[in-house]
Amino acid sequence: MLNANESRVGPAAAIENIEKQMEAFFAAQQSEVEKGLLEKINREKEEAQKKIDTVRREFEKVRGILEEHRAVMTELELARESLRTRIQEHFVRAMDHHKLMEQAATLSIDELQRIDDLSRQLAEIRQRAVEETSTLRELLKGHAGIASELPAFSESSEPPVDWSKELSKMKKVQALLTSSNGSEAHDAAPFESAEPAAASAPSPEPSPASATEPAEPAAEPVETAPPASYAEPAAEGPPDGAEFAESDPGWDDIPAAASHAAPHTAAPAAPETIEDVVPEQARTSDSLSKVLADYRKSEPINNGIELGFFEVGTTAMLDGESFVTAIGKICAGARDLHDQLTRTESVKDLFLLKQEILNQQEVLRKVYFRVVRFCDKESGVLPAYLDEILNVPAMKDSLERLTMANWSDPSDFAPFVREIAALRAAFAAKTDPPGDYIQSVLEQIGLN
Repeated sequence: MLNANESRVGPAAAIENIEKQMEAFFAAQQSEVEKGLLEKINREKEEAQKKIDTVRREFEKVRGILEEHRAVMTELELARESLRTRIQEHFVRAMDHHKLMEQAATLSIDELQRIDDLSRQLAEIRQRAVEETSTLRELLKGHAGIASELPAFSESSEPPVDWSKELSKMKKVQALLTSSNGSEAHDAAPFESAEPAAASAPSPEPSPASATEPAEPAAEPVETAPPASYAEPAAEGPPDGAEFAESDPGWDDIPAAASHAAPHTAAPAAPETIEDVVPEQARTSDSLSKVLADYRKSEPINNGIELGFFEVGTTAMLDGESFVTAIGKICAGARDLHDQLTRTESVKDLFLLKQEILNQQEVLRKVYFRVVRFCDKESGVLPAYLDEILNVPAMKDSLERLTMANWSDPSDFAPFVREIAALRAAFAAKTDPPGDYIQSVLEQIGLN
């Protein structure tokens, strides 16, 4: 049996013991949890540090690449600025040289213009000398029939310089220089020198200037059909009554027919009838052509192109065949240049070819100008037999379209190719056989 003290303390002690055990268990659990949490924190901290280190290494790598890129770009920028500075310096020098070239071209043109003026004065002096010599010769003939060959001036053995070609070259150079600056190119058409004009003065022997005139080639270029790629744009011509002013630059570039006619004796006086020259029984196309040739004068236009005129007394008529031949030759030359364009790759050569094509267009424009002026201003006539294909309104229409067109563009050039080919075909059909045409011309100029 338990004593009273033991029975009284026992339950309280047991509870206290249990409480102590619970506290010890709780402390152990808390310590274990804290330990596990600390270990987990340390592991995560280590993993986080590893990630931070990896990111830092990647960042350092990218930063190194950026530094290298910055250094390369800085070097390239310096090189770029250096090259731009050098380019600007060379451009300034080039523009200075360009200005000097323009000034030199202008000065050269001025000097050649002065040569032109002096050549005109020389032509006047030469003509006066010829007139004085002719007067003295006639005077000596009237006194006892004295005949004497009196030379006007001694002629130089050296061929004369063609100043018009030199001036043409300089004007082309000036036009190229000016057009490269974006300004309007000056007219590069060569002027007609005054020295050849003296060849038209009455002289007992031909002038050396006229002897240098280019001869008309015997073979005429064959006109072929235009390329199918050419497209014909619609074009409107001027009204039939359109007039062309004397101030038009085309007039001054074309010499008058009388001043550039080939040196020869005065045209024979017109007989009353053609019977006086060729009897009817001997009248053939060849014999009539020979008669007509006695009244024919030729006039150079440009680049070896010439026009013919028949003149009997006060009647002057255009030689239709010479006109058709001239425009056919110009068109064939321009077509050859267009063919070269398709085979050329050099930018410089393309530019020069296009300039030459435009020169051909200008020559054709001068031909039409000359015929229109001949009819409107000089009381000339066109062959009535060819009125359906050669007439002043049609000439003015072609002249207007030539002024507005740009032959370096195939679409502008193609209509003229077709038009000239059709005109040549119509002329060939109209004058085959040539007898009726020649007879009509003879009657129209007064040899009826």
